[in-house]
Amino acid sequence: MTGFLSPAFLLGLLFATAYAALFHVWGGHNVRDLVLYWLSACVGFAICQAIGQLTQVPVLQIGHLHVIEGTLGAFAALVIARAWSQSAYADRQDVH
Repeated sequence: MTGFLSPAFLLGLLFATAYAALFHVWGGHNVRDLVLYWLSACVGFAICQAIGQLTQVPVLQIGHLHVIEGTLGAFAALVIARAWSQSAYADRQDVH
């Protein structure tokens, strides 16, 4: 199966998974938060990785992987996901 996936994709997925896990340890509440953080980190990392490839800024790259851009994108997506999750949690508390 890994024959179809590039090493940059797998490494980016590993970085995004690690960021999501660390973010969940820092401020997650349940498994739903972990899944939300993982999806957010993957999407944020992928979007900023694509931006890094389009701009071709050679800052801290591992092969074709733009680590700085991907990390910033994952972090931004995680912060947005946490804010959204907290507001949704507060809305559920107001209903009950």
